[in-house]
Amino acid sequence: MQDPIQLKQTFPIRSRPDVLFRLVGDPKKRIRWDKSLRQYRYDGEEKLQVGSRVKGVLQWKYGGMAFQAKFTHLQGPNRATLESVKPFGLIEKMTQQWAFKPMPGGAEVTFTFTVVPRYKFVRRAIERLVQNLFAETLLELQRAVDSNMADAMQEAAQDIAKKQREERKKKKKKTS
Repeated sequence: MQDPIQLKQTFPIRSRPDVLFRLVGDPKKRIRWDKSLRQYRYDGEEKLQVGSRVKGVLQWKYGGMAFQAKFTHLQGPNRATLESVKPFGLIEKMTQQWAFKPMPGGAEVTFTFTVVPRYKFVRRAIERLVQNLFAETLLELQRAVDSNMADAMQEAAQDIAKKQREERKKKKKKTS
């Protein structure tokens, strides 16, 4: 199994944790704001609980891959973990972890996105795809609840991407 690609970001959002929990967890609500998804729906009983399965299809710019996942951990309105059920496309395993911590004026959101590529030769391409998907998901969630903070989030995401590119360049120079 390949080493996982893991991205993690913590940021404030001006919304209550219970509202954010529903926006992220409920497929009917998530499909409205998450532009990285072309389709997203329950697979079976339409109830947000541990073991609930979902089916999704990513946008074409993210490979148009169809995936099946299930909620492995739910502690509403504070935590949600979604994990892929089987490999899809060039991805062996995908996990999304969301944490919502109440704070004055809103919530502190921590999003951890972990992807394990199926093959070593596609790792770089999958890493770029995952970084773009991660940034777009965060930005669209921010826009769904607060468009003013979304611009600040976009700048922060660009800074993170720039730092990651610089780190890769340093690693590449060390190995050369």
